[in-house]
Amino acid sequence: MPKSYRRKIKITPCGSRRKNILHKLESLSQSNELYRILVDQAAVGIFVTDYEHRLIDINTRICSMFSYQREELIGKYFQELIAPEGLNQVHELFARIKEGKTFAEELWCQRRDRSIFLCELTINVLAGGSWHGIARDITKYRQTELALKESMARYQAVVEDQIEFIRRFRPDGTLTFVNSAFCKYYGKSMEALLGQNFMDLFPVEDRDTVKRQIFSLNKDHPVAIAERRFIRPNGEVVWQQWTNRAIFNEQGQIVEYQSVGRDITNQKQVEERLKRSEARYRAIVEDQVELIRRFKPDGTLTFVNGSFAKYVGIRRMKLWVKIL
Repeated sequence: MPKSYRRKIKITPCGSRRKNILHKLESLSQSNELYRILVDQAAVGIFVTDYEHRLIDINTRICSMFSYQREELIGKYFQELIAPEGLNQVHELFARIKEGKTFAEELWCQRRDRSIFLCELTINVLAGGSWHGIARDITKYRQTELALKESMARYQAVVEDQIEFIRRFRPDGTLTFVNSAFCKYYGKSMEALLGQNFMDLFPVEDRDTVKRQIFSLNKDHPVAIAERRFIRPNGEVVWQQWTNRAIFNEQGQIVEYQSVGRDITNQKQVEERLKRSEARYRAIVEDQVELIRRFKPDGTLTFVNGSFAKYVGIRRMKLWVKIL
């Protein structure tokens, strides 16, 4: 045979080939075992069904979730694990299923003892109609979410029933919350106020004062009470009292402010009338030629008029601390 047509033929001994095959089988077995361990230790339930939706493989979490032994679940139809409340939803789900698609659904499922729980299912439809799915028990999560919503609803009701004005705003002044009393007082809808800078509600000449009162708050002085005037759209001048509070994050940075206010116009008017009344009273008393004095049960003078001080020849301030 010519040299150019010669080939080198590598002959592998039968024993070496057998060793290679055994080594590959051992590696495959170890890989499968590792896969099974990972699946069984997963924090979520994992399952596989055949094309008729019968369970053909499950992990340990699925067994504990439904309170079954593994051998009891293998061969069960998927719909047997659904609570009566969720069966209609399952039938609709089957009608929507398409090969190669992934879908997620929340279904009421039932355990072996017929107790029910809410399960979040993520299912991948494989070739031939079989399923590969993940299941999570989200009952506690939904219960917590519902309790939070109910708590917020109660809080909202309390806030909305307040006659005080309540507002929350970011450090840049953007309003993030206002209650109904605030909207009514300022004559604007909630939609019109939210997102607006609250400083726009004040006369230009008052804004610097408002900024000093609020934005001077810090970690050492997070709360301050301030009184200020406000000019309403109709030109009426009213007075308000606000309790301003800075809200901090875990790093100690101000993330928001909350203010609770009330209209103190009537109080201011009463105080003003009282001052005028006292001034008139004092003017009348001071004009009297009679001697007038007031004192406590222990004899301490609390008031004398000018005529009394002049009569006794002692300065009025000294008389107020003397004992009769």
